Amino acid sequence: MKILLEPQTFLWWNMDDPVLSTRVKELIGGGKNDVYLSAVSGWKIVIKTAKGRLVLPESSIEFIPGRMSHYRFLPLPVEISHATQVYE
Repeated sequence: MKILLEPQTFLWWNMDDPVLSTRVKELIGGGKNDVYLSAVSGWKIVIKTAKGRLVLPESSIEFIPGRMSHYRFLPLPVEISHATQVYE
């Protein structure tokens, strides 16, 4: 299965927040699924951090790619074709 994490879910996962259900934790961390984080989600996290609305344990420049690498999350880039498909 392919899973696309929303920014908040990515943060909850990395902060071990109890808001995530056991089922969600199994889907993300069970090793059976491809877990993606969109470039847009990374962008949203960086913006919130820059505006002071979010505090991370380290700079977002280190936090996002470091946590993605640690958990083997895959990057999902945004292409122009993705943007144009929103219209349709």
